[in-house]
Amino acid sequence: MPADNVSPLIAPPSRRGLRLTLILCGVALVGVVLAVTLWPTPVDQGSRRLIAEFIALLHRAGVPEWFGYSQLEVLANVLMFVPLGVLGGLLVRPRRLWWVFLALPVLSVCVELTQFWLLPARFATLSDVIANTTGGWIGLAAALALRRAVARRRRSVTGEAPSPALESPHTR
Repeated sequence: MPADNVSPLIAPPSRRGLRLTLILCGVALVGVVLAVTLWPTPVDQGSRRLIAEFIALLHRAGVPEWFGYSQLEVLANVLMFVPLGVLGGLLVRPRRLWWVFLALPVLSVCVELTQFWLLPARFATLSDVIANTTGGWIGLAAALALRRAVARRRRSVTGEAPSPALESPHTR
């Protein structure tokens, strides 16, 4: 089939379509994060045996013995916020990325305060805020790296001038 007769079913998405897809993924992701973090009871309640078996499996696979439930919980908190940082970093205009940088810890603090004030079976901790924020910032850094790589690739293909908003001061 000639290139000009490409089926719309396999054509690459438009920027608008991609943005809409990212927004819908973001809304769904925020919903999942809020459901997990604001569930009235701890989400691992009733799963301690399964979690212990999973940790034992990790140990048999070579994960150090010091890695236990507490470390798994911190890792889960970090990983839960990574996609939020990625999506925020891809959706927000480059000059407004500071907003995402601040919104990630604010969201985590709001979740922990809600747990503290309204969910007596949940445990609000500063370590959760730190882990969530770290995960969000890791995701944001990944999004920035992706944006820069795409901008570099675009420039190499099209010969466009660099965009100051996507370049670090060290690469100009």
